Amino acid sequence: MKLLKILIVPAVLLFSVLMAAPAFAHEATLTVSALPCQGGQICVHVVAVVPKDGNEERILTFSLFGVKGTDETDLHNTLTVDLPASNGKDTQTVDAKPCFTAVTSTFDSFRVKLTKVTDKNGNDADLTITFNGKDIQFDKDHPLLVLDNIAPCVTQTSPSPSPSPSASASAATTTTTLANTGGFDFRFPLIGLILLVAGGTLYVIGASRGRSTTK
Repeated sequence: MKLLKILIVPAVLLFSVLMAAPAFAHEATLTVSALPCQGGQICVHVVAVVPKDGNEERILTFSLFGVKGTDETDLHNTLTVDLPASNGKDTQTVDAKPCFTAVTSTFDSFRVKLTKVTDKNGNDADLTITFNGKDIQFDKDHPLLVLDNIAPCVTQTSPSPSPSPSASASAATTTTTLANTGGFDFRFPLIGLILLVAGGTLYVIGASRGRSTTK
């Protein structure tokens, strides 16, 4: 009986731990990387692996911060990634590529932090995150830095091609040339006058030879 009484206390404690374990079993392996700028927006690649058991749905909220010198500014620019509940069969991988709203202010660089973890009802929830090889119990009072030194995102624009000369431009040049002579081309009358003079000269020479032959 004494041995039974001694074993009861450890057994109750062990049972309590086992019953409480599922409430603290929510976990995910998280990887975050930067993506190329898209239309002036900073985008990220989030990959999360959810275990097959023990997880209810979790919603991750990431926030964008601007850095200028040594100052950090919370831009209140957020995006969310939804982690599904465990299905009891196999692990699930979430592969998301969301983008923050384009930033119009000027900063030296940007950084991204995980600032909130909630359940499907929007209530704060627990989550153990395996990030960079470390297990981290998320704490909303201590946001998790997941990306740093992100270069400013500037929208790239292609240079406009130089316009090629058009037919209308050539026509305008021709019109300008003719305008210097009052809009009338004197070349044709000049050629006609030359032909007329040449013809008259030949006629006179021919007539003179005819009179000489008659005499």
